[in-house]
Amino acid sequence: MENNYEKILGQFKMHYKEKFGVQIDDDILYLLIRINEMHKDLKKDIKNVPEIRFRSGWDYFLYGLGSKLHWILSVFIFSTLIFLLL
Repeated sequence: MENNYEKILGQFKMHYKEKFGVQIDDDILYLLIRINEMHKDLKKDIKNVPEIRFRSGWDYFLYGLGSKLHWILSVFIFSTLIFLLL
């Protein structure tokens, strides 16, 4: 594991030295490597999300309404209670 990290660290150092002419600190490179790894993991997670296809705009509207219905009802009940108490 450590050898793999040193290899990647060396590749990043060489890339930034050749491309931009900048010598980057190891801590900054560590951060860039971790961000790159998180980006790869996020891409994998996004590919695993199933697609939802709707036949019409109405189906999409009903899906959105159903997914937000608990929030709509909560706000409605809360505002009704406030109105009744005042």
